[in-house]
Amino acid sequence: MNLSGSSATAHAFDLPTHRLRYLTWGSADRPPIVLIHGGLDNAETWEDVALRLSHKFHVFALDLRGHGDSDWSSTGDY
Repeated sequence: MNLSGSSATAHAFDLPTHRLRYLTWGSADRPPIVLIHGGLDNAETWEDVALRLSHKFHVFALDLRGHGDSDWSSTGDY
């Protein structure tokens, strides 16, 4: 799914205990690079950086558990 107003594409994958969302920028034929946000942020935090990197890399930015559109821990264990 392409986000409105963004060149990012949203994806998600299911783990045994929860679902995580991530965003991608750039072409899959480029070398991958993964961006991880800080404690109060989410994947969208990396938008400006990802746009600049996407000319050379396939950029992945993950919404960590309990952030952005990723699921919260069902046990509260972080």
